[in-house]
Amino acid sequence: MVDFSTSIKIIFILIELITSLGLTQEHVTIEGYEQNIYTIRADANQGAKLVQEFAYNGLFGYDFVSTMAVQEDQTYPLGVNGMFYDGYGRPQGIVIKDHELLSLRSVHTPVFLIYDDGKIEIKEIQVRAYLVHGDVRQPLYEINDDFENRGVGVYTRWFGKYLYPQENIGIYRVDNNVVTEIISHNERVPLEGMAFQEKNYVISRKIFSDEPIYQVGDSIQFEFESDIQIESVKEAFQTGGWLVYEGENVAQDYEPFVGYTTSLQPRTAIGITDQEEIVVKVIDGRQPGISQGVTGKQLATLMHEEGCVFATYLDGGSSSVVVKDGKVINHPSGGEEKAVAHALFFNRTMPKELQK
Repeated sequence: MVDFSTSIKIIFILIELITSLGLTQEHVTIEGYEQNIYTIRADANQGAKLVQEFAYNGLFGYDFVSTMAVQEDQTYPLGVNGMFYDGYGRPQGIVIKDHELLSLRSVHTPVFLIYDDGKIEIKEIQVRAYLVHGDVRQPLYEINDDFENRGVGVYTRWFGKYLYPQENIGIYRVDNNVVTEIISHNERVPLEGMAFQEKNYVISRKIFSDEPIYQVGDSIQFEFESDIQIESVKEAFQTGGWLVYEGENVAQDYEPFVGYTTSLQPRTAIGITDQEEIVVKVIDGRQPGISQGVTGKQLATLMHEEGCVFATYLDGGSSSVVVKDGKVINHPSGGEEKAVAHALFFNRTMPKELQK
């Protein structure tokens, strides 16, 4: 006998899944200027999923969003350029991917957060890390970052294939939170397989004496301090300054990563509604007669009109791009897609009710 109530429930779940991810394109006039506007709406409650990808699966370098969209097992249906990065392709800010802390650099801007329970937030957070060895609790300033600056760093596979130690740097290999090797400065250190989740990593510390700081067999532990439950964060990435905060347009005329926001420029923004639906907007720009771009305050207005209670900048300018099924569909200001370091993709996942 057919269970019609179950069949009807499955039909409604599938409808929700199909409608969980949407893209709209508009050509409008804002204050006398033509604009191409692309809007992605993703509802995680109905099966949409946000995924971060990095150029060449590392924290350095550049690649095209359209290239990163094509994975071995799938092509993401929708994607946009992501967070800000420096001249090496290194992300500017905190990054967590699949529960693994990849970068600790805080740049004092809002962070986009997805928790284990599906909760989504955009907020400013504080995260501090420490290496604990016996009674010594050493502040850790660098995770997969430039190990020459502050002298205490930790590195995993996300830093690259190898770490190349300098003469005044001590290198210690750690497996399962135990020091297993002291490495000479003239050896390159392979990082393949190194991951915090497996408690395998490399520590670098400046040398101040002939005696090693750690000995083989020493136990090392990580401790984190944060104003949020950092252990329950599944995905996180740092964004630019606020556009919408608690439902109000709070866009400023100047932001550290964005610069002056008063001119018409191509821009990308991400926000969340009070139902925790993710909204991303990409506006083409620098193309008279096609799309001029918007100011920061205009961008905030657009995000507010979409129902965002919180919204922030993503990287913009010539980086602003929308990719559908691996193809660029907007009009990047440089005339072609620009290689970037970080991309955000949106996918549909089968609801738990239909998973076997």
